[in-house]
Amino acid sequence: MKQLNNDPGDPAIWEAGRNGIRAALSAEPTDVLLGYGLQLPTGAARTPFREQLQWLSGELTDLPARLWTFGGLPAHPSRWQRVSYRHQPGATIDEVAKTLLTRAAAEDLVRWQRQLTSKKRDAVDLADI
Repeated sequence: MKQLNNDPGDPAIWEAGRNGIRAALSAEPTDVLLGYGLQLPTGAARTPFREQLQWLSGELTDLPARLWTFGGLPAHPSRWQRVSYRHQPGATIDEVAKTLLTRAAAEDLVRWQRQLTSKKRDAVDLADI
């Protein structure tokens, strides 16, 4: 399987990602944790990422599962320690997860998707936290 790092503009890589997501969603999950990040990638991955996010938003809007975020935004798991520190300095992710795992609504998905896919914006507004 091709890796995104090798050719981030290759549509086959992004379609393979969709296939994996479709398979997970076809299992009819009761909960989905959003963690796709708060910033757009740069370079060749930028446009396909926007398209992937638009597609994902559509898929999740039609899903009856509960949507969750960490810290009120779809922060990438690699950034959860920063989110945790912002809310409770010195605490571990495990210690604050109970309070930082928050429900998201379909309206949130639409707003984040618009912020990330807008030609004028490169990141979700952290003031939303």
